[in-house]
Amino acid sequence: MIGIIYKTTCLKDGKIYIGQHRVKNKETLDPWYIGSGSDLEKYIDEAKQLDRLNWLKFFSREVLKICYNQNQLNGYETYFIKKFDANNPNVGLNILKSCCFKKSGASRDKRVAAKISAALKGRKLPDETRLKMSISQKGKLKGSMNEETKEKLRQSNLGRNVSDETRLKLSIIRRGKKHSKTWSKKIGESQRGNNCKFTNTIWIYNYKERVNKRIPINEEIPLGWNKGRMSYFN
Repeated sequence: MIGIIYKTTCLKDGKIYIGQHRVKNKETLDPWYIGSGSDLEKYIDEAKQLDRLNWLKFFSREVLKICYNQNQLNGYETYFIKKFDANNPNVGLNILKSCCFKKSGASRDKRVAAKISAALKGRKLPDETRLKMSISQKGKLKGSMNEETKEKLRQSNLGRNVSDETRLKLSIIRRGKKHSKTWSKKIGESQRGNNCKFTNTIWIYNYKERVNKRIPINEEIPLGWNKGRMSYFN
């Protein structure tokens, strides 16, 4: 095999893209190929809108290295991306340090995460898929979280309003669930005497805001709030 490491320059603003390519024509080195990075594709689409037939004139390509195996391609691609600072958004259009990282899960770049997040927003899985995922997870032991992760989850859920529909679903899921003796013992100990964070507190609710919360027993109930707790806000 013969492959090349190339540098494509977008003549519009000078942004560069470093990539690797296994050539089909060993004599010409496939001058028509300028890359396929997701950010580069946006430039290519824009160029095709300006001139569908001669869009390549908006780019220049330079062959940086000829390689003869995949290891050379991966190694030199990484080297030249670093050399030209091509994954710096102000300089280039590369997101990854090398394409050889794509399958290894090392591509945890913020830009990659943002693109994945945007693509998945609003996506609804079919009920059949949800059921399969649920069945596959049943009986599996979840890894224990460290205290930092627990605190992050706690902070993210503070003040979160859960819909009545979600409350009902959670209630149905938990019905008949039996906890281990160890879990029950820990809960019991945490609720005794001064260990309980709810000691000397009362429930109050705000029907307009559809919220329940606890306040110290000697604290005055705020305006618009009532003593007690609502299970459902109809």
